Amino acid sequence: MSLLDVLPERSALVNRDGRCLAVNSHFAKRFPEAGGGADGRYLSELLSHESWKRWQRASLAATASAHMDLQGVLLDRSGHVIAPALSVTRVAFGTASEDAFLLRFADTEETVQDQSVEIEEIRQLAHIDDLTGLANRRALFKELDRCIDLMRDGTYDDLAVFYLDLDDFKKVNDLAGHAAGDEMLCLVANCLKAVFGENSLAARLGGDEFVGLMQVPTEAEALEIANRLQARMKRLGLKSGSRFFTINGSIGICYLKQDFIAQARANPINILHQADKACLRGKAEGGSAVNFQAFDLEEEVCSLEAPAWQPEDLLMKDLSLHAMPIIALASKAILGSEILLRLKREKELVCTPRALIASAERSGFMSQVDRWTLDQVLDAISISQQRRWFAVNLSMGALADDYLKDLLRSRLSSEPLLAGRLCLEISEKDYLRQPDLCEDFLRFVSELGCQTSIDDFAGHWPVLERLTELKVDWIKLDPALSTFASARDRKRMILKRMIAAAHDLGIRVIAKNVEAEPELAFWQTLNVDAAQGFYVGSPEPWPDSDL
Repeated sequence: MSLLDVLPERSALVNRDGRCLAVNSHFAKRFPEAGGGADGRYLSELLSHESWKRWQRASLAATASAHMDLQGVLLDRSGHVIAPALSVTRVAFGTASEDAFLLRFADTEETVQDQSVEIEEIRQLAHIDDLTGLANRRALFKELDRCIDLMRDGTYDDLAVFYLDLDDFKKVNDLAGHAAGDEMLCLVANCLKAVFGENSLAARLGGDEFVGLMQVPTEAEALEIANRLQARMKRLGLKSGSRFFTINGSIGICYLKQDFIAQARANPINILHQADKACLRGKAEGGSAVNFQAFDLEEEVCSLEAPAWQPEDLLMKDLSLHAMPIIALASKAILGSEILLRLKREKELVCTPRALIASAERSGFMSQVDRWTLDQVLDAISISQQRRWFAVNLSMGALADDYLKDLLRSRLSSEPLLAGRLCLEISEKDYLRQPDLCEDFLRFVSELGCQTSIDDFAGHWPVLERLTELKVDWIKLDPALSTFASARDRKRMILKRMIAAAHDLGIRVIAKNVEAEPELAFWQTLNVDAAQGFYVGSPEPWPDSDL
């Protein structure tokens, strides 16, 4: 019998390292493997990691003050309750009077029962993402394992795994701080909760990556769910000071067929890996894309890594320009053209034009591309006999590029008539994120005599509010506005009034991505001034002999 047996609670004597030197019968009954003396087990082998760390902190406090009461539930390595509190007392032990610690665990049944609700909450919190309230990585892997087991025994039908990676999320953190970034993540999480509902699972994998699991009967329905999620995210907006942020993301779908999974060596890791690769394909295409991948262990998704843009990989000589006509809706005459960046044919397999631009922006090389584009356009229109104008969309990096400003100032001061034939475009998304920078640039090029335009205009209030001060010549409507309003009379009326308000301010309106006669007719009913798109005219190599 140990001297510690006179103590009514579970008690143990441990050294500074947490090794059990002696235990009483109550403690031994709970931990028969604890032992004692030279063969004693360490507390780190008996307690959960968090409880072990709490004991370490308590022992340090007891070293300084001789005694420490530690409140709060302590758990064993299996997550079961040991005690609701712990008393730690420093004592001298052995002939050398080495420091040891007497541990007394409070263990009344009543107290443990009182803590049962708290323990259940702890277990639930272990599976919840602290920031967003979604399931966390641990819960995701556990649920995916469960789904695979149910599919193998025939209880579950086909399952779709949605991997969402936000586009340009880093800019929110960089421009507005991590608090704004956290708020945006919570807004995205709310979108996932709304789309996936209570009978499916939405999880935050970490950072700006999310995963959704849902039983769906067909691949077409999985695609519809992904599109629904993107549509919800497009309506998100976050105001931070003078900045306004929107967000979207690329979604990779890994579709798991029940009859295939029943025989395949599928596990959460390789399933998420394939969904992630499908997502990366969308990132490589420029973002805001949905890509589909049926689960197949034998087939890898090819070339899905986003291309790394480096000047030595794709030089300016590898680039070419195309022009897409912009027509007046009233007369169908060509007013101007939008200049588009393309790769020369031998380089087309490297990446798509959209991926080229996205990769160049990520690597900070886009402003150099913009300078080259402007130089080429100014060279071409300086010898052109036509009176049409040419629109060039500029990246955020170009707006702060002093070399680009010097180029414009130098070229247009020597040939001032060229300015009126140049329309410089800034996307609404960039304006929302850095309004002061965009306004300074628009003012600069307007003073040079250039036309100006807000591209992909979706009617966000911070831009509407400043239209009177911006004094832009054109706004190009976001193509999504057509889908938004064409089938809804009230929304069509709102859009018509917004276009009328732009006209009242002297701003003309262009419809983009017009691909069929009904779309053209729809925009005509709203009194839009001009249109561009494949129905109006396809992009052609430029410049050519038809200058």
